[in-house]
This record gives sequence, C-alpha cells and structure tokens, in this order.
Amino acid sequence: MVTHSHGLQHRRSRNFTSKGRLTIRQQLKAFPIGALVRISPNPSYKTGRPHLRFKGKAGKVEQILGKNNYVLKFNDGGKSKAIIVSNVHLQEVV
Repeated sequence: MVTHSHGLQHRRSRNFTSKGRLTIRQQLKAFPIGALVRISPNPSYKTGRPHLRFKGKAGKVEQILGKNNYVLKFNDGGKSKAIIVSNVHLQEVV
C-alpha cells in the first residue's frame, strides 16, 4: 500500500521542543528598513513561515507590512527575490 501524505508542513512543524514556546520578546522584536537579517523558521509558530528552501538565507529588509511582517530582498541563484516573512522567523545578522 502507498502511504498517504501528511501535508506540506508536516515535517517542518513536529519538532516543537527544539526552540520552545514563543516569548513576548520574540513576538515583539522589530527590524529597521535596510537591516541585514537571516531566515530561521520557528517550528512553534506557523503563520508567516517561509518555504524551507529559504532557510539560512540572509537578506535586507525592504519594507514593513503591518506590525510583524517584513518584505526581504535577496539573491537566490543569480536572481533577485522578495518574500514576505513574519518577524518570529527572522534573526538579525551582526
């Protein structure tokens, strides 16, 4: 028999204990426009999560959408790409 699929996010959301629950500080962190940030998907927060192929990519904040969402611009394989990511899935690069 063929095993059934568990959905697109199945393998990306089962390891909740690796990063624990979200703190208030993580939910409220903000980045200025032009800041260099790295994409680090948090498995305990599903909304605003980018595709797994962008894990570890670094880009610049181009625009702020609402309170918690950012438009990131970066080069991927010689092409310029822009994606929308929630602030929980971003880390500032120092």
